[in-house]
Amino acid sequence: MVLVHQDNQLRGSWKLGKVEKLIKGDDHKVRSAIVKVNGEGRKANQLKRPINKLYSLEVRSQDEDKSNSASVPETQANIEQLVQDQQETTPRRRAAVMADMIRKQWIRDEYI
Repeated sequence: MVLVHQDNQLRGSWKLGKVEKLIKGDDHKVRSAIVKVNGEGRKANQLKRPINKLYSLEVRSQDEDKSNSASVPETQANIEQLVQDQQETTPRRRAAVMADMIRKQWIRDEYI
Protein backbone atom coordinates (compact mmCIF):
# COMPACT_ATOMS: atom_id res chain seq x y z
CA MET A 1 0.00 0.00 0.00
CA VAL A 2 1.31 3.42 -0.96
CA LEU A 3 0.24 7.04 -1.04
CA VAL A 4 0.58 8.43 -4.57
CA HIS A 5 2.02 11.97 -4.57
CA GLN A 6 -0.11 14.47 -6.51
CA ASP A 7 1.52 17.83 -7.20
CA ASN A 8 -1.39 20.23 -6.76
CA GLN A 9 -3.09 18.54 -3.79
CA LEU A 10 -2.54 18.44 -0.07
CA ARG A 11 -1.08 15.22 1.32
CA GLY A 12 -4.41 14.31 2.93
CA SER A 13 -6.00 14.25 -0.53
CA TRP A 14 -3.44 11.98 -2.20
CA LYS A 15 -4.74 8.70 -3.56
CA LEU A 16 -4.14 5.38 -1.86
CA GLY A 17 -2.80 2.67 -4.14
CA LYS A 18 -1.51 -0.86 -4.36
CA VAL A 19 1.76 -1.59 -6.16
CA GLU A 20 1.09 -4.08 -8.95
CA LYS A 21 4.51 -4.20 -10.64
CA LEU A 22 7.99 -2.74 -10.11
CA ILE A 23 9.87 -1.46 -13.15
CA LYS A 24 13.68 -1.58 -13.18
CA GLY A 25 16.00 0.73 -15.08
CA ASP A 26 19.06 -0.15 -17.18
CA ASP A 27 21.10 -0.30 -13.96
CA HIS A 28 18.73 -2.98 -12.56
CA LYS A 29 17.48 -0.67 -9.80
CA VAL A 30 13.77 -0.08 -9.28
CA ARG A 31 12.92 3.28 -10.86
CA SER A 32 9.12 3.25 -11.18
CA ALA A 33 6.03 1.19 -10.45
CA ILE A 34 2.61 0.38 -11.81
CA VAL A 35 0.12 1.34 -9.10
CA LYS A 36 -3.57 0.40 -8.94
CA VAL A 37 -5.68 3.31 -7.62
CA ASN A 38 -9.36 4.13 -7.50
CA GLY A 39 -10.72 6.33 -10.24
CA GLU A 40 -14.16 7.78 -10.68
CA GLY A 41 -17.01 5.66 -9.34
CA ARG A 42 -14.85 2.93 -7.74
CA LYS A 43 -13.35 2.12 -11.14
CA ALA A 44 -9.75 0.97 -10.70
CA ASN A 45 -7.05 2.68 -12.76
CA GLN A 46 -3.43 1.71 -13.22
CA LEU A 47 -0.85 4.48 -13.10
CA LYS A 48 2.87 4.42 -13.84
CA ARG A 49 4.65 6.54 -11.23
CA PRO A 50 8.31 7.09 -10.32
CA ILE A 51 9.37 5.62 -6.98
CA ASN A 52 10.11 9.07 -5.52
CA LYS A 53 6.39 9.93 -5.92
CA LEU A 54 5.26 6.87 -3.90
CA TYR A 55 5.15 6.81 -0.10
CA SER A 56 4.80 3.36 1.45
CA LEU A 57 2.35 2.69 4.26
CA GLU A 58 2.84 0.17 7.02
CA VAL A 59 0.14 -2.48 6.76
CA ARG A 60 -0.08 -5.02 9.54
CA SER A 61 -1.24 -8.55 8.88
CA GLN A 62 -1.19 -9.69 12.52
CA ASP A 63 -4.97 -9.41 12.90
CA GLU A 64 -5.84 -10.36 9.31
CA ASP A 65 -7.78 -13.50 10.30
CA LYS A 66 -9.87 -11.58 12.81
CA SER A 67 -10.77 -8.82 10.36
CA ASN A 68 -11.62 -11.28 7.56
CA SER A 69 -14.31 -12.94 9.63
CA ALA A 70 -15.78 -9.67 10.93
CA SER A 71 -19.05 -8.44 9.54
CA VAL A 72 -20.10 -4.80 9.59
CA PRO A 73 -21.93 -4.91 12.97
CA GLU A 74 -18.99 -6.73 14.57
CA THR A 75 -16.44 -4.23 13.33
CA GLN A 76 -17.04 -1.76 16.18
CA ALA A 77 -16.60 -4.56 18.72
CA ASN A 78 -13.36 -5.60 17.00
CA ILE A 79 -12.09 -2.01 17.13
CA GLU A 80 -12.78 -1.90 20.86
CA GLN A 81 -10.99 -5.24 21.36
CA LEU A 82 -8.01 -4.13 19.27
CA VAL A 83 -7.74 -0.90 21.21
CA GLN A 84 -7.79 -2.79 24.53
CA ASP A 85 -5.22 -5.34 23.31
CA GLN A 86 -2.93 -2.62 22.02
CA GLN A 87 -3.13 -0.65 25.27
CA GLU A 88 -1.59 -3.62 27.05
CA THR A 89 1.43 -3.57 24.74
CA THR A 90 2.00 -0.25 22.98
CA PRO A 91 -0.53 2.57 23.13
CA ARG A 92 -2.02 3.40 19.74
CA ARG A 93 -4.42 6.09 18.71
CA ARG A 94 -7.96 4.98 17.97
CA ALA A 95 -7.75 6.69 14.56
CA ALA A 96 -4.66 4.63 13.67
CA VAL A 97 -6.44 1.38 14.57
CA MET A 98 -9.48 2.38 12.51
CA ALA A 99 -7.28 3.36 9.55
CA ASP A 100 -5.60 -0.08 9.64
CA MET A 101 -8.99 -1.79 9.61
CA ILE A 102 -10.23 0.36 6.70
CA ARG A 103 -7.07 -0.41 4.67
CA LYS A 104 -7.50 -4.14 5.33
CA GLN A 105 -11.16 -3.92 4.29
CA TRP A 106 -10.16 -2.16 1.04
CA ILE A 107 -7.50 -4.78 0.31
CA ARG A 108 -9.88 -7.65 1.06
CA ASP A 109 -12.64 -6.16 -1.11
CA GLU A 110 -10.08 -5.32 -3.82
CA TYR A 111 -11.29 -1.72 -3.65
CA ILE A 112 -7.71 -0.81 -4.43
